Amino acid sequence: MKGVLIVSYTFPPRPGIGGRRWAKFAKYLKRKGYLVKVITTKNPFQDESQWQRDITELKEDVYYLDDRYPFWLSVNPATFKEKLLYRASLIYVKALDNGNYFDKSILWRKKLLEKTNEIVRRFGINNLICTVAPFRSSYYLLEIKKLFNQLNYIVDYRDPWTNNQTAYGFQTISNKRLLLEIEMERQVLHNADYITSVSQEMFPYFFKIAGDIIKPKCVEIKNGFDSEDIELKSNRFDFLSNENNNIRIAFTGTLYNKTESIFKKFVDALVNFNQNNDKQIILHLAGDIPDFGLKLVDNKNVFYWGKLSLADSYSLISNSHFGALFLTNDLNYSFSTKFYEYLAFRKPVLVASENEGKTAEFITENNIGISFNKNNLLEQFKRVIELSNTGMMNYALMDELLNKNSINYQTEKLDEILK
Repeated sequence: MKGVLIVSYTFPPRPGIGGRRWAKFAKYLKRKGYLVKVITTKNPFQDESQWQRDITELKEDVYYLDDRYPFWLSVNPATFKEKLLYRASLIYVKALDNGNYFDKSILWRKKLLEKTNEIVRRFGINNLICTVAPFRSSYYLLEIKKLFNQLNYIVDYRDPWTNNQTAYGFQTISNKRLLLEIEMERQVLHNADYITSVSQEMFPYFFKIAGDIIKPKCVEIKNGFDSEDIELKSNRFDFLSNENNNIRIAFTGTLYNKTESIFKKFVDALVNFNQNNDKQIILHLAGDIPDFGLKLVDNKNVFYWGKLSLADSYSLISNSHFGALFLTNDLNYSFSTKFYEYLAFRKPVLVASENEGKTAEFITENNIGISFNKNNLLEQFKRVIELSNTGMMNYALMDELLNKNSINYQTEKLDEILK
């Protein structure tokens, strides 16, 4: 029996989209007959993952470790006391690490290596997968690769590492610390047996810092759409379908801070459009919305429904006319899980980014949505009205995309690089 050990810092019940990818693949790999084990971190929060049900078949296979990373660096401090605790915690991790102190995996090296060594030996594991971010875990696990030379070590990128402009603090650390992170990433790229990523758009940077020699081991494994999730849909937002005069746009998930500029422009243009048109376009938000987004909620043009369960989130999408994505400039090639969920509910995708990227070009060329950028917002809202009236969409392509990007299909691609 093939054995797979997955190291995923975020994993159910710990909340966050970072735990979804490998909760899904672990479930489907086990169903294919793999021996699956998972190392992750304990959940320090009261909230739990939306993908808890995906690990019900893995109850005895997940090992939860303390990560030792200060709790106060994992939250947005609000009170004076919390801000003091945040600052003290930041001083603490800066003193302990020479690289990116915002990497939450920097302090669990000892426990991670001990538990990984134990599981590999005990179960005869022949495949070790480490998914990043956070990133340092993948570097630490090179020590395990040296101990077990025949181990098939796969490093999986959900997000860019040292060229990340959106998250993980790389824009704030010193050049000296950044250079150390680049060297660690280079060593990981050289010594891993395979490098997988959610998008091949990440590969050119890998080649830039590690050389073309790594090209043969770079494989695109997309996040995948899980049809089992759609069965969870509730009826919470069915009442919205009675509002026939409004056109509803749903955004569910995490709105990232780096999207502030395009999001504000999008909402300003929406409000402007509604003031001058009888047909109203309403934006419905749900999930993790930062303060800049909440300040624009007026319960007329923009509604906020809080953090929803997966079932209620799907209900909101199902009872809307469009699904929206707000993309940062460095990730405007992203085809996220949310993208495929919108397609599953037959919703055209509205992609808003400062500058058009691969995602925007794709939906436009294939007639499955509308692209918004900083220069065409009002004009494109007119197209929203037109599309809602005609309903003309490339549904055949939607089905093809869902099939090729299902978890089942992506698991088969993963299976090809496992020993």
